[in-house]
Amino acid sequence: MLKLLTIVLIICFLMSSLAWKSYNLQDGYRLQGFIRTHGRIYKSYIFPVITEGVMGVEGCRKGYIYGWVIDKQPKSYFIINTGNDNVSWLNGNNYFTEVRKLGCKSPDMNHEINLTEFELGHSFISR
Repeated sequence: MLKLLTIVLIICFLMSSLAWKSYNLQDGYRLQGFIRTHGRIYKSYIFPVITEGVMGVEGCRKGYIYGWVIDKQPKSYFIINTGNDNVSWLNGNNYFTEVRKLGCKSPDMNHEINLTEFELGHSFISR
């Protein structure tokens, strides 16, 4: 019985590890999650930063990652300062203004990426 339980646990672990995907964003941040999810943002592989489902994320060469999540209302937009790991949550009106104040290019849905798009072969580009 113990051998059977061990085999089942090993098979479950292998199946879940195959379903887990992880992609590099920038400055040590990663977009990770299970297949068929939008993914979440982690610092390194194990420290969650954005725990809501990321609908779109972009990067700025000045040390910022910004985007939006689906399930955090009314402040569903975020900006991560990769230099000090600070996360700011904003509403839609303030989001675009703050990104431009930081010297980053204005958010553009054509440049956003999420876990599904990584799966389709797109890549993350800091602008």
